[in-house]
Amino acid sequence: MALASATGAYAQTAAINMMAGPEGSTAKAVVDDIAGLARECGLNPVVNETNGALDNLLAVKNNRYTQFGLIQADVINFLKTFEAIDPNISNTLRDIKLAFPLYSEEIQVIVTGDIASLADLSGKRVSIGDKSSGTFLTATVILDLLDIEPAAQETMGPEASLQALIAGQLDAFFFVDGVPSLIFDEVDLTGVDLKLLALDDPLLSAVYESTIVEGGTYAFAPEDTQVAKVGSVMITYDYKPRKNNYNLRNCQFISEVTRLVHDNIADLSTIGHPKWIEVDPAGFVPDLERSQCVQLALEPDYQSSCAQ
Repeated sequence: MALASATGAYAQTAAINMMAGPEGSTAKAVVDDIAGLARECGLNPVVNETNGALDNLLAVKNNRYTQFGLIQADVINFLKTFEAIDPNISNTLRDIKLAFPLYSEEIQVIVTGDIASLADLSGKRVSIGDKSSGTFLTATVILDLLDIEPAAQETMGPEASLQALIAGQLDAFFFVDGVPSLIFDEVDLTGVDLKLLALDDPLLSAVYESTIVEGGTYAFAPEDTQVAKVGSVMITYDYKPRKNNYNLRNCQFISEVTRLVHDNIADLSTIGHPKWIEVDPAGFVPDLERSQCVQLALEPDYQSSCAQ
C-alpha cells in the first residue's frame, strides 16, 4: 500500500500545529476545543483544517512543529496489519505515538431515493471520501467486505459529497465522524429527501461495533438508526526531549496540552462538543505506545507552566 508524502500545504511555519479534519466535522470541533484551552494558557496553536486521518498521520510524521493529529483507530489498525510486510507503511508508523484516546466516530451513510440497505449501493453513484481521509479507507473496506460494486465511486470530502447528493449527482456518501456532525447544520435541507442508512448487515456487525444514532439527532433521521462505529485517537510524534532543543520544545507543548485536557475534561464535557463525554485522556489504545512527553504530563508531580 502506497502512502503519499505530506505536502506541507498547512501552516507549519508556526511553532504549534494541530491537524484536525474538514470544516464542519466533529474532529475539527474537538481540536478547536483543545486549542481554545491552550490559548487560555498563553499558547497559540494553529488548528489546521485537513481532509482527514491519512492527511493528519502524514503531517505528524513528516512536518516540523506538528505535534498533534486526530485519526481514526481503524486506520491505525489497518496499517499495522501490513506493517511487517510493507516498508513504506512501517516507516510511516515509526515514531508515531499515542497522545490520548478520544471518542467513537460513527460510520454514517447518507442516501437518497429508494436505497434501503448497503446492498442497494451496488450500481449506484457513491462517494467514499477524500483519498486522504479515514472515511476513504473505511468505506473501501466495507464495500469490499460486503462485495458491493457501485456504478461510480467518487472521492469527495463530506461537504462536497453532501452538495452533490442534494444536486442529484450522487445517490449516497460515506462519512465517518462523531455524531452529531455539524456539516448538516450548515446547509438548508428543507424539502431534500435524505436518509441515514441503517447499517445492520450481520457481516458488517461481526467486524465493526454497532451503535445507535438516536432519532432526531438529524432532522432527516427521525427514528433511531443502527450504524457502526470506530474509535478515534490523538496521535503525536516520538519527540525525545534530551536529544536537542527542537525536540524539547515540542515535547513541552505536548505535555502542556495533555495536562490541560486531563485537568479540564469535566469542563470540556460540559461546554465543548458533546463527544467529550466519552473521552478518557489517561486511557490506552492497543498496539499504540504512549508518548513519553504524554506520560510525563500524567505523572502526579508534573508541574505545568500554564498561566491559567
